[in-house]
Amino acid sequence: MLKTGLLVVAVAATIAIVLGAALSLHYSQQEQTTICKLAQKESCELKKVEPSISAGCDQVVWQGTEVELHASTKNLKDPVFVWRSGDEVIGAQKDLRQVFEVGEHTIKLEVSFWDNSSTENRTLSDSAQVIVIDRVEAISVDVSAGGTLTERIFQTTYRGTSMLITGVCVTVDGIVYDKISGCGRISVTGLSPGEHSWSATYHGELVTNGTFTVNGITELKIKGVTIASVYHVGDMVDAKLVVQNTGTDPINKFAVNVLIVNHKYEWMGDIAKYEYRNEYSDELRPGQTREIPVRARIPEKVGMVKPMGDYSITISLLLNGQVIDRKTVNTEII
Repeated sequence: MLKTGLLVVAVAATIAIVLGAALSLHYSQQEQTTICKLAQKESCELKKVEPSISAGCDQVVWQGTEVELHASTKNLKDPVFVWRSGDEVIGAQKDLRQVFEVGEHTIKLEVSFWDNSSTENRTLSDSAQVIVIDRVEAISVDVSAGGTLTERIFQTTYRGTSMLITGVCVTVDGIVYDKISGCGRISVTGLSPGEHSWSATYHGELVTNGTFTVNGITELKIKGVTIASVYHVGDMVDAKLVVQNTGTDPINKFAVNVLIVNHKYEWMGDIAKYEYRNEYSDELRPGQTREIPVRARIPEKVGMVKPMGDYSITISLLLNGQVIDRKTVNTEII
């Protein structure tokens, strides 16, 4: 009876549970701001986050262009901002907009605030380098691998140093990319296998060019699982598994293998386990993601057995019969 109960529960309900309860627990644990001492389990101390500020990215601008610097602060209230160029105060707002003469300028940011932890006024400082130019000779772009096999990152540089240079355009295989993020990064994604030609221009002049090769590979990854951390018997489970083609070739067929273990009865061996596999034949193009939804109701009772306890669920992605990615999550039915 116990074996039958567990198998029916696994098919009818824990198929949905498979897709990710422990993930939400993992994230909530990361967000905790306390640290418990092992030697004193009942006492916890708050993790102190020190106040910090940033004056923004070092940057290069063309002569006559207005410079924009955006201050950022963490863990402080009611800040007072002062921007300085040398001994001159040039701003008193969070954001600075200013036109500078040709040359190099060190812009200093001072932020004053009341610190409750030390019960006193404090001032933090940071600086940003601003270089105003009227020629393009020292401008260049470096290319490097991105977060996936089909991505390349182009970083703007000045005299070999990474800096934000608004206005740089990168062309890859005839397609222009000019969306800059962070401090001078241009991301190009979805590249096909093979050799690619690229170039970079600034103010209409070529500053650098080259080629790079994207190697062909078939790769599929589990990108996320979404589910509640705890369920009651009788609940409706609404979960999803997200997979992504992180390779360079289209994927036309893959499988998801699931192993479910009820740890309350784990000591009984295989009777507390259930394993199944589903196959999918929809095409996934490089960079494309796919959500696999699952909904099922957890029965209040199967025979004389309630499906309560702690579960671990191991999800495996398979291509051509080989496991290429695997994640284990946990959940509880009460």
